Amino acid sequence: RVFDSYANFVNVFSFRSHAKETRRNDAQMEELKRDDVHFSLALTAYWGGASVLVRVLLWGAVMTFSWWQFDRGAISLTAMVVSITVLLDFTTMYWNIAHFLGEWIDKSASLREAYAYLFGTRNFIKERPPETETMSSNRTVAPAPASSSAPAPFLEVHNLSFAYPDEPSRLVLDDISFTLAGNERLGVVGRSGEGKSTLIKILLGFYEPTSGEILLRGRPATAIDLAAIQSYVPQDTSLFQETIEYNIGYAEPGPVDHAAIRSAATRANIGDFVDSLPDGYRTMVGERGIKLSLGQRQRIAIARAFVRSSDLVILDEATSALDSETEARIHDSLTELWKDRAAIVIAHRLATLNDMDRIMVIEQGRIAEHGTRDELLDAAGRFADMWGLQRAGLS
Repeated sequence: RVFDSYANFVNVFSFRSHAKETRRNDAQMEELKRDDVHFSLALTAYWGGASVLVRVLLWGAVMTFSWWQFDRGAISLTAMVVSITVLLDFTTMYWNIAHFLGEWIDKSASLREAYAYLFGTRNFIKERPPETETMSSNRTVAPAPASSSAPAPFLEVHNLSFAYPDEPSRLVLDDISFTLAGNERLGVVGRSGEGKSTLIKILLGFYEPTSGEILLRGRPATAIDLAAIQSYVPQDTSLFQETIEYNIGYAEPGPVDHAAIRSAATRANIGDFVDSLPDGYRTMVGERGIKLSLGQRQRIAIARAFVRSSDLVILDEATSALDSETEARIHDSLTELWKDRAAIVIAHRLATLNDMDRIMVIEQGRIAEHGTRDELLDAAGRFADMWGLQRAGLS
């Protein structure tokens, strides 16, 4: 459980679930301690009872009877010694049988645990593997709301710069400034290593900016403030070694109603697949979600964002590693996700930015271009070059 928390540190940090993880680990440790005490008491009672039965009652009865028989001349001294020797050999065999029986029970429990982890309630020898998920491609998506002509600033970034502590002289981000309205969608593009993901990590509160400020509704925002208003869908979604229901509901600090989880899964276009599983929402996803495909894991991350009632959605290359069909399904879910919310979307595939109100191009840590898609295409700058390359299939 502790390893799972560290392996999913992005989720823990994004949702500020440090206290939640600590409480859960403490509760499980207390439960483990109680189980250990109960086991120790049961083990002591078993071996103590066995010792009384064998070493007191059985030994006492056999030795007393042998001595009585020898004393009255019914058996010889040799026969009495043999009877006691047989008694000791029998006792040794009894302890060996008990030891091997315990080992067999222990190994059988390990086998059952491993089988349940890998195959659940299925009989993998007789049953065929479950069919791959099929999702309807006829889903109707409501059109994104049009942004107002003069939206009020929701998020403001002013003169933001950032350098890593080990290289303070090299600015990864240099004088970044932009604003975002409450229902506006901003696309962020640029080549790899230009600072896009670093900007997102600052907005998530992972890093403190070297200089500049971030305002939320006109007031300076701390990392905790930023975490409280955002839902994050990363490029490589990592899940906890728990059930699907637990992973979807993880966005909230407390328990989440099952109906809300089902609703979020349906809106994320993953509900039909979950319902087709033998254990449904109680299906274990494996370590880091290894039992699910990348597309399924990302739709669970989207469902988690639906559960969280946030004002800002941040997507960091959420569809970059998917095939076209899966990307189209997830795009429908994303369109539903950022409806009536502010959204910041990082994408290498420029076609995913068609619904953006504005697009920001970052080069060498600075904003090279900023405007609508049509404005950037007409400007024939860096964005137009990237657009042309992708349309020609050269990148």
